[in-house]
Amino acid sequence: MDKVFRSVAIISKKNQEVIPYLKKVIDVLQQEECLFYVEPYFYDQLQINQKYLIAEEDSEVYLVLGGDGTFLSVVFRAIQKNLPVAGINLGALGFLTELKKEQLAENIRLLIAGKLPHSLRKILELKLNNNFYFALNDVVVHSTDIARIVKISFSVDNKEKIELKGDGIIIATPTGSTAYSLSAGGPIVAPEVNAILITPICPHSLTFRPLVVPDNVTVSLKLIHNHENIAITIDGQNLIKLNEPDKIEVRIASRRLKMFLSPDINYYQLIKEKLSWGI
Repeated sequence: MDKVFRSVAIISKKNQEVIPYLKKVIDVLQQEECLFYVEPYFYDQLQINQKYLIAEEDSEVYLVLGGDGTFLSVVFRAIQKNLPVAGINLGALGFLTELKKEQLAENIRLLIAGKLPHSLRKILELKLNNNFYFALNDVVVHSTDIARIVKISFSVDNKEKIELKGDGIIIATPTGSTAYSLSAGGPIVAPEVNAILITPICPHSLTFRPLVVPDNVTVSLKLIHNHENIAITIDGQNLIKLNEPDKIEVRIASRRLKMFLSPDINYYQLIKEKLSWGI
């Protein structure tokens, strides 16, 4: 088989449940004479031909075994290195890890041959003071205390400051519209739509509804009062404490994340299946 990718970084959680799938992945990659990275934690539990092992930084594509959380854990690295990501779903929902474990060997062969469909997903660029971060799904401002409200002002392109009192606020991409934003009452937005979602979390006003804005704007946020335990969370992975003077700006980044998709299901079938519509 002709190969587009000759080296793969395998990323998974460190638990025993993933071992049988790791063995299958490594068997296929070794059969195809493909180099791969796997965490040293697994070395003693897998039959690995040492000649195929490489460092993570030498890989050409990420292969995630797990759920959407595991997928999100590699997003920042993938964006920084400009590497694509494929996900085999071993979790519950799997909006990001689309590939089915039942077709594991077939999908890996399609992946390294460059024959899987893909999507270029827009990502958020978060500027916090003078530091930059990236998010595929969302950035969330929230309290780290139990039952404490957050008071935030936000604006779109500095046109009108809007004050929000509630449990927090979510700024999401269309890809992230099926994540935390959906749980907070936000709309489902197809990944191809050029939009940013602004979703309040339990607002103290019944008329404060989710807002969808164009993706060429900048959303600016600022704390109104200096509560000690306010933080911003990036893709549910990184938590950064905030202070009242902090300047927060969120926009669509110029970079894109290349995600591989299932060859057997389209986006609307995925939503129907994962959200049990019509059942």
